[in-house]
Amino acid sequence: MTYPQWRTRTRLFNAMVLLAEGATVTDTAHACGWASTSAFVGIFAQAMGTTLGTYRACVLNQWGVGHAGGRAGTVSQSAEVPEVG
Repeated sequence: MTYPQWRTRTRLFNAMVLLAEGATVTDTAHACGWASTSAFVGIFAQAMGTTLGTYRACVLNQWGVGHAGGRAGTVSQSAEVPEVG
């Protein structure tokens, strides 16, 4: 795995945790180092094979959070992030 691939996987994993905790997409994108929300959305969809909206809906439903902003729990550290690149 190259350094850019590793960096992207790490950033995506951190983004998944923030999203599961109820952070907004914009806040997550900036907190994880993407220059724009659209860049983050594009990489997320490419890597995960699903849109952010679908991912958030599944995660929030799984953790029983009815609104963004509540603490949804954490994503297991064994969660696998597909390779990008």
